[in-house]
Amino acid sequence: MVNEVKNMNEQLDQEWIDLILEAVEMGMSVQDIQSFLQREPA
Repeated sequence: MVNEVKNMNEQLDQEWIDLILEAVEMGMSVQDIQSFLQREPA
């Protein structure tokens, strides 16, 4: 997973990459991250 995110470096902003990698390191799954990003703002 981490390598996949790093390989998409040219397509993503570095800040997004750092945030996603940090979330993965904290134990969040890809599904958790996707759900978080797709939810409606409060």
